[in-house]
Amino acid sequence: DLPAVDDTGVFSCYDFRCFASGADAKRQAGAYELRGVVSHVGSSLEFGHYVAHVRGPRRDGGVGWTTFDDEAVDEVEEGRVLRDGTGCYVAVYALGD
Repeated sequence: DLPAVDDTGVFSCYDFRCFASGADAKRQAGAYELRGVVSHVGSSLEFGHYVAHVRGPRRDGGVGWTTFDDEAVDEVEEGRVLRDGTGCYVAVYALGD
C-alpha cells in the first residue's frame, strides 16, 4: 500500500520493502526518509533553474532543511520543501534508523 500523499507528490517517508529482495531484503527492511529534493523552477526546461533542498545538520546543532538557490543558501522548514516539491525533478531517500 502506498502512503497517503498530498498534492506535492513527494513522500516525506516511504517504505520501499516491497521492492527489496534477496540478501539485502533484511538490511533494507526499514522505512526510507526523504533527504534531498532537486526542483526545477521555471516555465519549461529551456527556461528557469534548479534548486536543491538538503536535510542535514543546521547551524544551531539540530537537523533540518537547507535550500540552495544559486547564491542564496537558507535554512527552511520542511513544509516549504514539500511545497516546492511540486516541481520535483529528483527525490533522494536514505534508509532511516
